[in-house]
Amino acid sequence: MRHRVIDLLPDRKAETAKVWMQAHPEIDLVSRDRGGDYASAASLGAPQAAQSADRFHLVKNLTEAVQKA
Repeated sequence: MRHRVIDLLPDRKAETAKVWMQAHPEIDLVSRDRGGDYASAASLGAPQAAQSADRFHLVKNLTEAVQKA
C-alpha cells in the first residue's frame, strides 16, 4: 500500500501503536517520524518490519537544523 491511510488510531500513544502493529503481523515496513516512542512501538509491535523515517519529517528536521545554523 502506498500513499493512503490504512487506519486511524484513537490516540498517539506508543502503546496503542504497538498493540495495533501486533494485530497486523503482515507489516513489513513502518514509515514513521523520528521520535523514540514510535521507534520503540515499531520495534516491539512489528519486530519483523524495516523502519524508515518518513519524507515529511526528514525535510522538517533538515529545515530546522539549517535554520539553527
